[in-house]
Amino acid sequence: MRIRPSRDAPTVAAALIQAARRKQSLTQRELAALAGVSQQTISRIERGASDPGLRQLNGILRSVGLEARVRLGAYEDPERIRSAREPAEDRLTQQAEADARLRVM
Repeated sequence: MRIRPSRDAPTVAAALIQAARRKQSLTQRELAALAGVSQQTISRIERGASDPGLRQLNGILRSVGLEARVRLGAYEDPERIRSAREPAEDRLTQQAEADARLRVM
């Protein structure tokens, strides 16, 4: 099952919790009781008004027989890559122009 944020569940955590709760046919109140949190906590998370920490998210998901797994990977900031690449490209262009001038002489 692929979980994506939506208008009803604006964050990945909200979408996970909401999908898990609905799959088990639980109300927010029932899920909260199983997870040991308040119904308001579940509601805030599902609305995107609050983001649970990993411990809380995993606790809520465990209460319905699921677990959260985190996969870490390299983060590439396109702006940072572009700004690092531009000086290198400028140096290559300058070197190519200098080489061309040497050949002409």
